[in-house]
Amino acid sequence: MKISLKTTSSLVKIFTGEETAFIHAEKQGSCFLGERYNLQILIRATEDIYGAKMVVQGVNGKCALYSVQEIKAGREYGYGLADDYVLHSPNGYYPDLLVEKDTVDVKKGENTVLWVSLSELKAGENTIVFSLVKDGCALASCVYKLTVIDESLPETDIPLTNWMHYDCIAEKTGTEPFSTEFYACFENYLSAYVESGLNTLLIPTFTPALDTAVGGERRTTQLVQVFLDNGKYRFDFSKLEQFLDFVTARGIRYYELAHLYTQWGAEFCPKVMAVVDGEEKKIFGWETGSESEEYKTFLSAYLPALKTFLEERGIEKNCFVHLSDEPHEEHVERYKRLYDFVKSLIGEMKTVDALSEFSFYQKNAVDIPAVLTSRTRPFEVEKVAHFAYYCCDPCTNYESNRFFAMPSERTRAIGVQIYRNGAKGFLHWGYNFYNAQFSVRVINPYEETDAGGRFPSGDSYIVYPYGRGVRKSVRYFLMNEAFDDYRACKLAERIVGKEKTMELLKKFGVYGYSCYPKTATSFKRMREQLNGLVARKLKKK
Repeated sequence: MKISLKTTSSLVKIFTGEETAFIHAEKQGSCFLGERYNLQILIRATEDIYGAKMVVQGVNGKCALYSVQEIKAGREYGYGLADDYVLHSPNGYYPDLLVEKDTVDVKKGENTVLWVSLSELKAGENTIVFSLVKDGCALASCVYKLTVIDESLPETDIPLTNWMHYDCIAEKTGTEPFSTEFYACFENYLSAYVESGLNTLLIPTFTPALDTAVGGERRTTQLVQVFLDNGKYRFDFSKLEQFLDFVTARGIRYYELAHLYTQWGAEFCPKVMAVVDGEEKKIFGWETGSESEEYKTFLSAYLPALKTFLEERGIEKNCFVHLSDEPHEEHVERYKRLYDFVKSLIGEMKTVDALSEFSFYQKNAVDIPAVLTSRTRPFEVEKVAHFAYYCCDPCTNYESNRFFAMPSERTRAIGVQIYRNGAKGFLHWGYNFYNAQFSVRVINPYEETDAGGRFPSGDSYIVYPYGRGVRKSVRYFLMNEAFDDYRACKLAERIVGKEKTMELLKKFGVYGYSCYPKTATSFKRMREQLNGLVARKLKKK
């Protein structure tokens, strides 16, 4: 029996049935202290092998092994025609799901791929030996040399967020939102969230008015308790306080307060539940206009009380207030009126919304715009502090995104792009959205990967539900690598200076959100040269 075993880059998506002769073995790499390092092992054999084990020796840290499994894509690309920088699966399946397994099964003539994730590494040289073992005998082995540079990556200095959907956690775990059982499951989602490099969390002060059909409702996930007695509002923030204590203790540093108005135009109110004269009922929703006097009265009581609560915790400067997600040009006048009203109540607290029309900034209708990566240029020219975001678009001009059908370096590129373009944060809407579009029904994300045929597969979630927690994906780790690329750029800036750091990125063609190294080999070469800049400077000290 002939067995081929080789290590390769994390930036290669390997399909089960493809010819692998062109996939180059990657035999060495480098990283910094505090950085997770990923690679893959490609196995082929001329006979079936069942129940083997992958034995790993020589790692000065932790090693996690995952089986890379293919998942069926529904909608493969975005709303427009895809560009030519995409992958094409012959059967519609793409490598994405990562499953931790104790054994390795190899099918004759097919590719078996293991994802290797190394963490908590100590400085120095690691000569790592991977051996495929069956019945105590090593069938094949290969070696990877990893240099861990004796310098720690800095903490991320900008907000990075990927919206958490709490109703989806409750649905998949069979728990009541914010119960003791819910928190036990939520901790697993949050742990993976923070481990990926995300540091900012959407807080469900009220049930988030996101991806909900007009007139429809999502399951209530409301932390602020509202009481209306004899026409007067009062608020209990104890559930919100418990939630904030929980997430802050686990690494969250910035907080997004749920949207005050409905999505795509801010025309109506979010769902707000209250105890009215002793009876719980919905007091606001699609039935109430956003500029109604009754909602203004409510906000005039709620926002000052919330602001005082946040100030007492000392976190108001780390909080962002959302008004409405993705308003467009025709909504700017209404949005401006709502912004002025809300700002009169929140003072110096900052508003952030995903909007890409420059007119919102020109009319002073937003504090920090979160701008679609394909439309940031006017904001950059005017030096407007902004977040970058992407969602189901862009996908037609080589922009970075995270769809199943995109090459891995295209997904990972967002980290160096954020640094190169000076974005002050990054936002994505779908950490764990397990509903069809508009939340009209719950889906099985293992089988229906495109939110009911509406979003490109890979857009609406980056972790899969599994029992009381999650399973990770290839895209999950690629985003983690992207955020570490950003941190590595910030480290290089401190050690060798911003000019040299930017020169290196320019050398590799990093510009805007469409230009970056477009092969796995060239992208890894860029990162290795960045590491080398820092390592050589450190040796001279």
